[in-house]
Amino acid sequence: MRIHSILHIGFVFLLSFGPRGELSAQSARWGFHGQAGYVLPHRSEMHALVTGHSWGFGAEHGSWSQNGWRAEWRDGRGIWEGVEYAWLDAGSSSMGQIVSAMWKVKIPVWRSVTGELGSGLGWALSPYDLEKRPLSFALGTHLNAGLHLGLSAKLVDLGSHEAVITAGLTHFSNGAVSMPNLGINNLFLRLCLIPQRFIDHAPLPQNSLEIPQVKWSGFSAIRTGIRDVNLPGGVRHPVSSCMAGVLRHYSTRFAAVVAADLSYNQSLRETTGIALSAMQRTQWASQLGVDVCFGRAHLVLLQGWVWSNPDVALGRRHLHAAFGYELWPQWRLEIGLRSFRLRADYAYLGISRAF
Repeated sequence: MRIHSILHIGFVFLLSFGPRGELSAQSARWGFHGQAGYVLPHRSEMHALVTGHSWGFGAEHGSWSQNGWRAEWRDGRGIWEGVEYAWLDAGSSSMGQIVSAMWKVKIPVWRSVTGELGSGLGWALSPYDLEKRPLSFALGTHLNAGLHLGLSAKLVDLGSHEAVITAGLTHFSNGAVSMPNLGINNLFLRLCLIPQRFIDHAPLPQNSLEIPQVKWSGFSAIRTGIRDVNLPGGVRHPVSSCMAGVLRHYSTRFAAVVAADLSYNQSLRETTGIALSAMQRTQWASQLGVDVCFGRAHLVLLQGWVWSNPDVALGRRHLHAAFGYELWPQWRLEIGLRSFRLRADYAYLGISRAF
């Protein structure tokens, strides 16, 4: 194995150890799961790859608490935060196996029902290779971004542990950093053995933490990314953008977002096949969505529309997803992607400032 592959694997797991210092102070414990599922053939090319059911197993390490940022989710039941390590067989030799590490939270929804949200990195063991794996065109790189959505319900109490069933979706993609990049969307059903929920202090009443200090605020951001177009191994085109928007805060956890975005998209010169001026590579878009706060971490999901010079192959509508972390007051580092037609078409890094 090449040395940079070893470094990438190490990076995936070292990244996931970030919150461990806080978790261990709150008596974090281990849980385990096994799963079976099915990779969605979300594009016609995927039908040739999906030849069997997916399956996998994993472990999670974390704790329930009402301390820190979780104090702002005051419903008396706390929030689980931790790290999930998993191994997935996607169901065929062409899609192969993926090892992943994700930061994950569990939020009580109703009685014993809990919602799950996670993000992290996945390492594909057998990505596309023109000579060795010409049919493995679901993922074009070893390193991929991962997203997790789930809904779980308790089945039975087992003393200090409980059996839980979880249904959800896990997505892996490199964000079109390198083609091919169809992505993997795995629907799963899990059987989990996890520690009984434990809150480290009594439920707290609603208080001023629910009331935002300001109802309106603004932000600006600059971002840069790359996009691979057409055949594997082609030129990677830079895509740069700046965004400005307004947030309406309804609580310390949720805000509605309205934004406008101006992008300089170099990949348009590839998709049109003709020489383009600078203005013809410039795209103006508007977005509408939500900003969900998890302490210093933020998840931003925006529905967007490109109004000028849209890519004819992708269309106008897109999903803008960003995970941001507050490095300093009012400053966030962002990593995210823009997805057209249920596929990740370019990933980006950025920095934003609130005002």
